[in-house]
Amino acid sequence: MRDTLTAPPARTQVPIRHLTGPTALDRVLIEHLLGDSYAPFAIGKLSDALGSLQLALLILLPPLLAVAALAAATGIKHEDRDGRAMEARWASSTNPP
Repeated sequence: MRDTLTAPPARTQVPIRHLTGPTALDRVLIEHLLGDSYAPFAIGKLSDALGSLQLALLILLPPLLAVAALAAATGIKHEDRDGRAMEARWASSTNPP
């Protein structure tokens, strides 16, 4: 059985082109648009309307946690294939002595 959480060997250098690019930027942008930037406003508005921060969190967080779990479950299907591809790229990259 292959360990899916293997780390690259010591002193392995991952080429910069694998760590940057539109994909990373898109992911960060989407995270901020869907979560970080909107959440305080939405929770604050609902909290003010209900008069209770605890109730606002109780109403908003469980459904959003379910959506996050669904997104994670959808993405986990690709983890094994993507992990093998990443390890193959690391193995084929040249490492300085």
